[in-house]
Amino acid sequence: MQVIVATTRQKDLELYSKMHVQSNMVIANQYDKAEIKRDNFDGNRVVMITTDTVGVGKNRNIAMLYATDDIILFADDDVIYRDGYSDTVHNAFLELPDADVIIFRMEFMKNEKIYDIDRHVTRRVHMWNGLSFGTYQIAVRRRALLRENIHFTHLFGGGCLYSAGEDSLFLIDCFRRKMRVYTYGKIIGTNVRESSSWFCGFNEKFFYDRGALIMCAFPKVRYLIMFYYVYIYRKKSQLSIKDKIKYMAAGIKGYRHLLTYEDIFTGG
Repeated sequence: MQVIVATTRQKDLELYSKMHVQSNMVIANQYDKAEIKRDNFDGNRVVMITTDTVGVGKNRNIAMLYATDDIILFADDDVIYRDGYSDTVHNAFLELPDADVIIFRMEFMKNEKIYDIDRHVTRRVHMWNGLSFGTYQIAVRRRALLRENIHFTHLFGGGCLYSAGEDSLFLIDCFRRKMRVYTYGKIIGTNVRESSSWFCGFNEKFFYDRGALIMCAFPKVRYLIMFYYVYIYRKKSQLSIKDKIKYMAAGIKGYRHLLTYEDIFTGG
């Protein structure tokens, strides 16, 4: 099994110990140079590919190119793994031999407090109930990704044209390729959420980018999904319902020409 992480500005392989990794690891590192570093820690192979490539999706795809093990466990660089997480992942795939994708539980740490808010159990999930999870929870059989030619979008996520949604689009591709996706009811680590590289509140740009994501993921039912989001975010923004609709509708239209919020509302 290999942990795959996209990160920025790493000068060495310290991330291996910082994240408490206990398996093989591939690091895709965005920096101002190009190099490959390899080392061995506790019998585990660690490789870091550094490029000046911008965007979380592109860097995850670079890391996937260097993956060689049967199971890929995606990670963010603010994850700290529990002792024995590698055994938990292996055992999950043994218990669920038909699984192509398994989504694990994570604790969340914010302001030095730990929350277990993701209390899912072990079960198979589908498109309608399996899109609320982050990439850092996902483990995949590498051969399934190769067979179905699945990779991460270059348009959504940190450092991309639109601010978020790459994890949902990845899972949507898995579901549409008829891959078997399960959740697993054991915690494998802690996600330390002290800040976000993209989230600046439920503002105009958030709803614009959400509209672009809707158009990308569900073009045939885009307006139905738009009103669903208006409902679920009804208490999470100072924007009026009319404004939420305005900015999401603009995002839906803007996606056709890959226009950003700034392109339309601030002159780029």
